[in-house]
Amino acid sequence: MFQTPLHHCYLVSARDVSACTETVQEKLRATVGADPALSIESITMDILTIEIARELRERGQQKASGEIRCLIYGFNTITVEAQNALLKIIENPAAGTHFFFVTPDVSNLLETVRSRSWIITDICAEADPEQIRALAESFLAARGLAERLQIVEKLETKEELRWLVRALAKNEAVRKNTQLGQAVELVADYSLDTGASVKL
Repeated sequence: MFQTPLHHCYLVSARDVSACTETVQEKLRATVGADPALSIESITMDILTIEIARELRERGQQKASGEIRCLIYGFNTITVEAQNALLKIIENPAAGTHFFFVTPDVSNLLETVRSRSWIITDICAEADPEQIRALAESFLAARGLAERLQIVEKLETKEELRWLVRALAKNEAVRKNTQLGQAVELVADYSLDTGASVKL
């Protein structure tokens, strides 16, 4: 999805902003590899205001401590004033600094922002409800924790893992069965560990 050298600014469209910011981190690590010079900072919020934009502008002007510095900001809405404040810095950030803005609808952003950015719409695809339902049923039908973990290991991304956790959390059998509940809790804790691989 991402290619090196990285573009200076990306706009990522995603319904689930929080989950997608984590997916962006995974994709970046997969693209850049285990480069010790890679530095990733990520934060999500409801509204990106002018005050936050000014702080971000200052951060973007600071020299990167490593060779590759990625600033990921997820938000549901952003003010016009904030967008205007970011224009110069997203066009010409400090050397080695790259911006990633994750939001539900990129088309709502100003044209001046979009024209300065690389737009991505398919990195955080929505889950197929039927596929997730079948996966959840397989997880519940498995015998013991070992078989359930084998199912989890077949997943390719943490986002798929979170979809599975959400589906299982709604299942009545999980609420009634202590052993199932513990297995789901284990998977849920793992899905929140952003530093770990999908492979258990």
